[in-house]
Formats: sequence, structure tokens, C-alpha cells
Amino acid sequence: SSRPHGTLYGSYGEANSQHYSGSVDGKLGTAGYFLSVTSQNSDGISFNREYDNESVYGKMDFTLPHNTTLTLLAGQSNPWNDLGDLWNQWGNYIIEHRDVWASAALDTSLTNIIDLHIDGYRKTQKFIYPTFSLDYEPETTGVSSRLTARLDSHTIVMGAEIDRVETESSDPTYD
Repeated sequence: SSRPHGTLYGSYGEANSQHYSGSVDGKLGTAGYFLSVTSQNSDGISFNREYDNESVYGKMDFTLPHNTTLTLLAGQSNPWNDLGDLWNQWGNYIIEHRDVWASAALDTSLTNIIDLHIDGYRKTQKFIYPTFSLDYEPETTGVSSRLTARLDSHTIVMGAEIDRVETESSDPTYD
């Protein structure tokens, strides 16, 4: 296994504006990894606006037999915005957006000229607009695949993709 590497970052400024982040990456045997965590917020520099976001992202790559790689990804973010005095006709205009997703991909060589890629993902989101009493929650699931054939200076790619989106909302026009 290799020694992990990491970074740390931090800043603080006017109107309680802050940005902090950290990441770490490395290898454990034949598996590679990366993890990142971030926090950003501000009490508003102008027009009484505010912002807050925390996010996490992770990735793992596994080297498998027969020239095959499995990649796993996952992430989450939770931004919150108050547009402040810019929207006084409605009062403070607040937006929350929660996002969680994960995916997996498999890449392998079927022969010395044909490669296969298969991946799938799931993403859930939640948009919240308290000013208008509106919630909107799409969930997306998808799968794709492709075969790539390379011979001399020619490449042929064939693939398929399917996505499915389901929504729920406090406003029936969005469902």
C-alpha cells in the first residue's frame, strides 16, 4: 500500500465568509481512493444575502483480474441560499437544494481489440423554496453501456443508455 496524501484549506473573511476543505487520496493494495469534504458559508457581504454549503465526495477504484476496473463514486451536497434584499417583494427568497448520488462503473477488455464499459447511477435531489411553500423532489436512475472495437486506425463504438426520472412536488404541476 502507498502512503496517503492530503490537503487542508481554510479561509475567513468579511461578513463571516468562510471556506474550509480537506481531501485525502492514496492506494490500499490494488484499490485507489479519494475523499473530499468542503464547507462554505457567508452571512452576506451585500444586500443581506447568505450562503451555506457542505459537501462530501468519495471515489474508489478497484483493479480486478483480466484487465478489469470497478469504480465506485458517491457524493452529497446541501447548499442553502438566502437572496436577501434582492427579492424584497416576497420577503427573503430562500432556496435549499439537497443532492445525494452514487454510481458504479465496470470497465473490462473482452479481447485485445474489444472493450466493454457498463455503468449505473442513482441521484436524489430535493429543492425547497419556503418563500413559495414549494418542494420538488426528482429521483433519477440510469444505466449505460458501450462496446468499443479498435482495429488499426478504425474505431467502432456501440452503446445504449436509459434514464428514469420520478418526481414528487408540493405543486401538482411538477409531478
